[in-house]
Amino acid sequence: MSEYIAKFDKDDLKTSGIPTQTFVNFFEKWAAGGFGLISTGMILLDENGRGMFPGNLIIGPNEDSDERHSDERREAFSKIPKAVKPFGSVIVGQLGNIADVYRYFALEDVNNDKEVAEALKDGIYAAKFLNDCGFDGASVSVFPGDFDKNKKLIKDLITFIRNEVKNPNFVVGIKLNTARLQQAGTTVEETFKIIDAINLNTARLQQAGTTVEETFKIIDAINNAGYDFIEIGGGSYEFPISTAADREDRYREIIHGAKKYATKTIVYIGGGIRRAKIMEKLVVDGIVDGICMARPVSAEFDIAAKIVGNHVPSTLVLPFEDDIMGGVLAAASQMNQAGQKSYTESNRDVNDGIMNLNDPTTLERFNEAKADFSAKLEAAKTEGKVLTGVIILK
Repeated sequence: MSEYIAKFDKDDLKTSGIPTQTFVNFFEKWAAGGFGLISTGMILLDENGRGMFPGNLIIGPNEDSDERHSDERREAFSKIPKAVKPFGSVIVGQLGNIADVYRYFALEDVNNDKEVAEALKDGIYAAKFLNDCGFDGASVSVFPGDFDKNKKLIKDLITFIRNEVKNPNFVVGIKLNTARLQQAGTTVEETFKIIDAINLNTARLQQAGTTVEETFKIIDAINNAGYDFIEIGGGSYEFPISTAADREDRYREIIHGAKKYATKTIVYIGGGIRRAKIMEKLVVDGIVDGICMARPVSAEFDIAAKIVGNHVPSTLVLPFEDDIMGGVLAAASQMNQAGQKSYTESNRDVNDGIMNLNDPTTLERFNEAKADFSAKLEAAKTEGKVLTGVIILK
């Protein structure tokens, strides 16, 4: 989940993408709220991503090249794990490298280790950077494409990261979007063969035309490559969208079959899971190993502790459940609100200062601010400019 509140200057990337104290504060509050594994939003590694997600974190050799800015960036990144670890949480950085992944798929000879390492260099550099700054691990993503190349990419990426990062405790995960693979033509079986810490988005796999069988093959490849965990996304488990029945059915099928292929890799799922009983059943029945949440955790920074302690039956029912962009803007605004004070400054109240969007008056005010922000965003796009920041509710 992108944060959009890191330092950003379109004319000076060496000072952009550096976490502020606001970042440190809200990550600290999530840790205090009982979360076991916490992931950053997408960390940008290439020029394409920087224009798409202004205000997200940035890691790269160019930004890390001069001593003054390198020291500032590394010190700022190091503050995040220092704030999180006293509460026992694990913190990983989610790497989003667009250009280098596609350069990898364009390679004529994927067996040339030197060329492969060059294509993947930014991701490898970022993983080492995170380790040096005290992070517990990194998460990468599976992109749609030729299965044989994708399988080799999965293996090569973790191999090069392990060779560069000498810390045996450094976690590597992967994300898998099942819908995007489906669009690419990847079958379900092929999808099940990919995972380290990988993010698997079933919707993106579906978009790419990946079948369920191919998706399982991807999961199998991830498991055999030695990834520590896989995060599967791409659907809404409890609230399936009626107009996307094929996508939602596929998402469930992959979730319920993933552990058959991920025998050594931990499986997390995220996407529309809100009720505590369903979370518990999925874990107790051995379908998955854990549950991921995004937008709901910005409304309740202690929802993890509440669910584990049997204090609530579900997360809050939010007004933007069916409005992805509205939910993203609301979550970013709430993260910014939570980050205005540290855990101590908030008198150990992790939800201090967060707006309650279930209050009609607050929701009305936010919708007015959202409309104004969206208009400015469109105007900036028309002018070829970049609008940074989040919605500030006054």
